[in-house]
Amino acid sequence: MLYLIAFLKGLGFGVIAVVLMPILSIISFKEIRKGNHTQESKRESMSKVGWMGSADADAGSVKIGR
Repeated sequence: MLYLIAFLKGLGFGVIAVVLMPILSIISFKEIRKGNHTQESKRESMSKVGWMGSADADAGSVKIGR
């Protein structure tokens, strides 16, 4: 646990976000492809991915500003 905290401090949260957001979006895409979902939940997952994308962009701009 302490190692993880030190790791986060070392990299900075912007970098973490840039790394994690694509992984999370891939996971939600896999959920969509599993099927067994109504059209509504597909749309919900897509909007989640869109939100993650914007968070990713924000993290990138913060990193550049530094």
